[in-house]
Amino acid sequence: MKSFRDQRLANDYEELVSLQQRLRQDGRTKLDVQPVGSRPYQSYNLFFHCGGFVDEFGSIRQRHQIFLEFPKVYPMEAPPTFKRVSPLFHPNIYPHGVFCLGFEGDRQWSPTVSLESLILHVSRLIRFDPEWVNLDPPANRTSEFWNAFLAKTTPPADTEPFVVGSQDIELPTRAPEPTPQPAPEATSRRAIRVGPGPRRSGQGPRPVNMPNQNRPSGPIRVKRVDGQ
Repeated sequence: MKSFRDQRLANDYEELVSLQQRLRQDGRTKLDVQPVGSRPYQSYNLFFHCGGFVDEFGSIRQRHQIFLEFPKVYPMEAPPTFKRVSPLFHPNIYPHGVFCLGFEGDRQWSPTVSLESLILHVSRLIRFDPEWVNLDPPANRTSEFWNAFLAKTTPPADTEPFVVGSQDIELPTRAPEPTPQPAPEATSRRAIRVGPGPRRSGQGPRPVNMPNQNRPSGPIRVKRVDGQ
C-alpha cells in the first residue's frame, strides 16, 4: 500500500501532465514537464515558455528552466520548492535561486494547496506580473533598487496570458486525505488564491504600488499602454 506522500506525488504527476497538455496552444507549448528519477517522482525540470526579465537592464528571454523539488515532509508540513536554473531577475527570488511563494507569517503552507496553483503562481512571477511583485521586503537587493528598475522598465515582461481563453483558469485546492486513497477522478475543486492577499501583522510582503484589496485568483490578461 502506498504511503500518503507517495500517493500525493503520484497525483501531482498526473496533474502536471494534464496541465502541460492544456497549455499546448496553436502548436506551441507554454510548459514542458520533465520528471527526474523514477516513480513516484520527487523532482522535475520545468521549462516555462513565456517572457521574463533576466538581468538588471531589462533583457527578456522566452524560455526559463525551473527545478521543482518535493521535500521529505511534503505535503503535510512544507510546500515544494521552485528554483531557477536559467537566469531570472526578480525581487521575489532569493539569491540562491529559490522562489519566495509567500508562505510565511500568518499565511502558512497548507496541504490543500494544489500543485497546479503553484505552477500558475510561478508563471506570474516569471512574467513579472505587476500585481504579484512584492517589495516589502524584496528577497534580494533593496526596495530602492527595484523601484528604480520598475521606473525604467515596463512590466509585465510578457503581455500574452499564460493561459489563453476568454475566462481565467481557477486555482484549485486538494482536500487532505487522512489515509492513502486511489487517485481521485477529475472533479471541480474550490478555488483559492495563492498570491499576496490583505496584509496582517507579521505577514509577508504586500504587492508594490497596489491597494490593499483582494486580487484575482487566476492568470490575468495584462494590457500594455501605448507610449509607456
